[in-house]
Amino acid sequence: MFDSLMRVPFRADTRAASANERRISFIGGIFISMERCLEELYRIMQRADASLILSNVEGLSPRVRMALQFLEEGSHERAGLAQAARYVRMHRASLCRAIRNELKRNGIYLTLPDYLNRLRLNKARKLLQSDPFLLCKEIASLVGMSDRNFERVFRKYTGKTATEHRRAVY
Repeated sequence: MFDSLMRVPFRADTRAASANERRISFIGGIFISMERCLEELYRIMQRADASLILSNVEGLSPRVRMALQFLEEGSHERAGLAQAARYVRMHRASLCRAIRNELKRNGIYLTLPDYLNRLRLNKARKLLQSDPFLLCKEIASLVGMSDRNFERVFRKYTGKTATEHRRAVY
């Protein structure tokens, strides 16, 4: 998905309307503002996040695959590393190390907390888009996060607050 984005040749246009408003010119002659380009890149990354299911990665050991499936299915609850480790009967540190090493071997450089946050935020985005009357507190509890942590993590990963995201949808 990102390969096609990287292969598009582009050059900076020096004839910008103002110093603050730099434009990018694709070879095809289409001018797109920098903000619009960043928004499009953000949308592409959202689609990549939505399709991020690590338990389908080939070459994972059975225990790591079981732990990832447990986390993917239980991310709406407060399922975390401790519960996944208990589920596959491993120590938390050993499971975390095994997941990190096996994912790294497959070319995926993602920490377990980042992965859990992305899973939870994908569910939160779907809830924000599906029901305009759900409060952020309710969404946070539905995806297994505290209200304060939810707002902080949502802003960190998306660049917007949950309310701003909802306003953009509706």
